[in-house]
Amino acid sequence: MSPALAAADGNFLIPNMTFVVELTAFIIVLGVLWRYVIPPVRQAMNARQEMARKLVSDSEQASQLLHCIAGEATTWLSFTEEERDALAVQDHVALFQLGAHPFLTLTLFIAMFERDHAEPLGFQLEYAQRLSHFNMPYPDITT
Repeated sequence: MSPALAAADGNFLIPNMTFVVELTAFIIVLGVLWRYVIPPVRQAMNARQEMARKLVSDSEQASQLLHCIAGEATTWLSFTEEERDALAVQDHVALFQLGAHPFLTLTLFIAMFERDHAEPLGFQLEYAQRLSHFNMPYPDITT
């Protein structure tokens, strides 16, 4: 048996120095990434994080300037079971009775469901027809 073959049999990780060359190439690529790629990415992430902090701060400041009630900031995060059911089945009448603003629900539902109707104003006409039984004064929709 030749000495080169015996050396290769004794250490299977280093036949013809392949492992060492690949490890060196990996370390070089890692160094290039660490030196030239990661700093700009980190800087962009920090800038975006700072922008998000500023938006939250501006939002809180706007709420104070507009004298918004502190509790109003989180009421949209929770629905009653009745509200959740009305939203799930897109019950316009129930949502209106529960105090949903009719123009907001109309515009949101137009965006979502207008394509389900054959005629151009089909959804708006159905919406108006389903709410036509309401007389003045309408349910309280103050926000």
